[in-house]
Amino acid sequence: MQPFGGIPDSRTASLKSCIITVLIGLGGAFLFSFIGLPVPWFTGPLFFTSFAGVFKLKIYSFSFLNTPALIVIGLIIGSSIPPNLAELAQKWWISLAAIFIITACTTFLTAVLQKTLFGSDAVTAVLASLPGALSMVVSLANEHKADVTKVTLFQSLRLIFLLVFLTSALHLYGMSPERKDFQFTGGNPFSLLWLLGIFVFITLLSFKKIIARGSLCMSLAMILSAVCYFTELVNIPPPDMLNRAALFCIGIIFGSRLNRIPIREVFPYILQSALSIILLLAVCAGLTYVFAMLGNFNYLTLFLACFPGAFELATAIAVDFNADPFFVGFHHTARIVFIILLTPYIIKYLPKADGK
Repeated sequence: MQPFGGIPDSRTASLKSCIITVLIGLGGAFLFSFIGLPVPWFTGPLFFTSFAGVFKLKIYSFSFLNTPALIVIGLIIGSSIPPNLAELAQKWWISLAAIFIITACTTFLTAVLQKTLFGSDAVTAVLASLPGALSMVVSLANEHKADVTKVTLFQSLRLIFLLVFLTSALHLYGMSPERKDFQFTGGNPFSLLWLLGIFVFITLLSFKKIIARGSLCMSLAMILSAVCYFTELVNIPPPDMLNRAALFCIGIIFGSRLNRIPIREVFPYILQSALSIILLLAVCAGLTYVFAMLGNFNYLTLFLACFPGAFELATAIAVDFNADPFFVGFHHTARIVFIILLTPYIIKYLPKADGK
């Protein structure tokens, strides 16, 4: 049987799943906006699509939109580059040192917790504790015969715990988005074509597998956008609707990934993940406070910049709360590069699960 004028059943089911997913995501976005939670166009779709499986609803994965959405967010972050960047960057060596030290400390301590209390082998413990670069982490777990299921679950559960923590903390402390309009004189809407050109260029690089990682595409978009705004090639801010659309797509994509994890597999790891996250956040918050005092940084801005993982969430909150999105995005990019370059070499010298 081919309903809808000859469309196969499989395509009809996919179309139905696609529509249901978008409606669930929109419902979550509007509800979270109404409640006043931070970054509702990301958190709402993520939560609602994640837990749709409880009601046996089939969620469609819009994974093909992941990289384009990240590129859009990168373009928006780049548009927030401060005009006095050269002056501000003089003390960024302190914040860069902070993010490297915090990344190393949080990874080491949570890996020790994983290994000593929960019996994980060294490779699995380290990979499960790394903040970000999930695709590389899972690839390394496969290559070195680590517990891929445990690594994936810990990384996924960490995103949920971090999401709950950040949104709850901001909401409980009465903080609300403080978006400021960018001030441009004689702004030319056609200058946005430069951003469109960057979007097409990086999308093609991703399509050709020249740049395979979405986070790196986002970082490149951020840098090129910053150059355009700093040199005033572009002199008008990108429409806010683009930011909402990109966050909506990423929220649905993350939610669909979590939706596929059977609940019975999650329960054994919830307590372990919660303890790891508490330790991780405590270390991150404490060290961030020290470095914020040393460099006279805004605490929220530096905390978001040093946040252990959740690149998309941290930068989205920075945009919504006007917490220097370019600073936050730049430091998360540095963290990802740090992890990508060093992790494969560190893993080589760790004892494997089979003792080899």
